[in-house]
Amino acid sequence: MRCVILAAGYATRLYPLTENKPKHLLPVAGKPLLNYILEKIVNYVEDATVVTNAKFYPVFKEWADNLGYAKPLHVINDGTSTNETRLGGVGDFNLGLKEQKIDDDVLLICGDNLFEFNMHDFDSFYKEKNEVVIAAYDVKKKELAKLFGILAIDEHNKVTEFQEKPEEPKSTLASTGLYIIPKRYVELLDEYAKSGHSMDGPGFFIKWLAEKHPVYAFVFTEGWWDIGSHDQYKEVNEIYNHKIEKNKEPQGFAKTLSKST
Repeated sequence: MRCVILAAGYATRLYPLTENKPKHLLPVAGKPLLNYILEKIVNYVEDATVVTNAKFYPVFKEWADNLGYAKPLHVINDGTSTNETRLGGVGDFNLGLKEQKIDDDVLLICGDNLFEFNMHDFDSFYKEKNEVVIAAYDVKKKELAKLFGILAIDEHNKVTEFQEKPEEPKSTLASTGLYIIPKRYVELLDEYAKSGHSMDGPGFFIKWLAEKHPVYAFVFTEGWWDIGSHDQYKEVNEIYNHKIEKNKEPQGFAKTLSKST
């Protein structure tokens, strides 16, 4: 399985923190956010490709070159330099696939996620279903549900409806921006793009797939944060600093990141 991490957004809601530093590399308890993601997935992917923009490409390249990750780590520049000219999540996913000639199952991750579920459980669920799987989390409140892709599922966790940032959410079960997509469905991205569908968030592509093919939700209850505001960023740092003070690793963390460990 290959991994594509979407990290080309400009995070204007987090200004001034993100005027000169990408949100995905902001420190959480002293460590870049993306490091947590890479720690979680290291034992499950052949390599990881981070798709960013022209503005932050040098920052990401320096970070990747100095990380010493245990698997090949690639950084791709999508050529955009402003929020108005961005390619969108689907556009960046498509670029990552083509640039790295990815012809495999794909773990697709929105790079502003901090998640604490065990990747082994997610991977096992995928292998059991052998279909597109979405990591899903119950945000509990309808007002919060309006900010996310919202899922309705049946008793087998099959997605029966996918609403993208709905005004009237039918549930509070949110897609967290983490997907495993089998190769046979990754190959449909060209068809999706050529049909004139939205190239914005990857949820639009997954929604399109769900209308034609089985898609399943891996529902977890461990910690999850979508870091999109100052309040969320502050909350995450407080929680993780507290974990460090208590000498307790965040739940589900992998033990291996770099080649030297």
